[in-house]
Amino acid sequence: KTYDLLALSYKGLKERQKARETFLAGLDVLPGDPEMLYHLAQLEHEDGNLQRAAELYRAIDSAVVAWAYTSFDHGLLGFKRLHNLGNVELELGNYLEARESFIAALKDRPEHT
Repeated sequence: KTYDLLALSYKGLKERQKARETFLAGLDVLPGDPEMLYHLAQLEHEDGNLQRAAELYRAIDSAVVAWAYTSFDHGLLGFKRLHNLGNVELELGNYLEARESFIAALKDRPEHT
């Protein structure tokens, strides 16, 4: 959790490379941490690294959460991840993949239509 919060602080200070390095350092310690993968994917998406963002969002699907800090947002595992992945796929021109992600997000949380 500390790496994630520190990286988000760097991101808030517009120190994007430090944020990226901190997320990666955190993932070296806790590989597959869903929160860090999600926030790093957001950073990559915002910086226009669309393929990398899509890879990171997909990696969350196989993340191990048994050891994760208990207060993390479980929406990152489902509809939020799927919605953001759909946006990335749309920007990449992968329209069918985008559609599948959006539909999966709606099935996960239909109240968010």
